This record gives sequence, C-alpha cells and structure tokens, in this order.
Amino acid sequence: MILPHCRARFVSEYGVIGPCHVDSIHEYLADDELAVDHPAFRMHTNDFEKQLGDPMPTGIRRHYADPEHLSLADYSKYGQMFQAVMHGSAMEAMRRDPLVYRALQDYLRPV
Repeated sequence: MILPHCRARFVSEYGVIGPCHVDSIHEYLADDELAVDHPAFRMHTNDFEKQLGDPMPTGIRRHYADPEHLSLADYSKYGQMFQAVMHGSAMEAMRRDPLVYRALQDYLRPV
C-alpha cells in the first residue's frame, strides 16, 4: 500500500473521490443519468482513473459486494464506505509522519 509511504506535504483526498450522497445524485443528475454506468455519474467516481484499475468498483467489490449488481443507493453507500476506509488510511499516514502533520491539522480544521 502506498499511503504509509506518501511524502507529500498536502494531499486533500489522496485521490479517493467517492460517490455523492444519493439525495444529491437525484437532485443534480437527470433521470436518464441515474445509473452507475452512466458517464455523468461515473465522472464523479474516479472513472478517469481506469489506469489505476478502476478504484471505486474495485474497492466496493473487494470490501463489500459485487458493484455491478447494486442499486444506485447501495453503490453510493458502499462507495462512500470505501472512501472512508481510504481516508482513514490517509489520516493515519499523515498522523505518523511529522513532515505532513501540518497538512493533517489544516485538513481537519473546521471551515
């Protein structure tokens, strides 16, 4: 895993973009775009990172369920859970590394 070896001084998401909350998906996408495989939906779930192995469906499959057979709501829920796992690893990596401690403080500071 690369996260414990990251030497960056600021990384906001470690490249893990999760699906929006299902209410937001319904609010902002047209009815014909409400599908996990639709380009408008996939644009927001790392579809552009296929060279990395399509991380969102791969993470859902590895940790939770077969993403190809999930409803939009379940895909969103499991995608957010995968994002949370990855963010936890990122926070732990930053917590252990004194060079990125300031980034951790900035990241967790309320806006």
